Amino acid sequence: MTTIKVGDEVRVFDGWHARHDHTSVPGEVVKVGRTLVRIKYRGFEEAFRIDTGVVNNSNGGASFMTLEQAALAERRTVALSVLAARHVKFETGYERSFATEQIEALAEVIKSWEG
Repeated sequence: MTTIKVGDEVRVFDGWHARHDHTSVPGEVVKVGRTLVRIKYRGFEEAFRIDTGVVNNSNGGASFMTLEQAALAERRTVALSVLAARHVKFETGYERSFATEQIEALAEVIKSWEG
C-alpha cells in the first residue's frame, strides 16, 4: 500500500457488492497509526487495516483504496470488459496473475482486430 497521510482523499467500498460493482464513496483520512488508518466517510469514522485496506472489525465488508489504486482498478476493469466483449476469458481467477498493463496490452490487440 502506498504512503497514506492525514487529509488524503480515498475511495471507500462499503461492502462486497460495492467492490464488485466498483461503486465507492469518497472518504478522508483523519488519523494514521502504525497498523490502522481512520477514515471519515458518510458522516462517521471507521478504522481500516493499512496492510489489507479492509475495515478492522469482525463484521468485515467495507474496504478502501487510495485514489491511485482506485484508478488502476478502474483501468483493469475497462480492459477486462474489452476482452469479455470479444469472448476472451481467463480461467476463473487466472487474470489476477497478470499486471494491469499486460491486460491493457491484450485489450489493445483485440481492438486492432476490429479494424
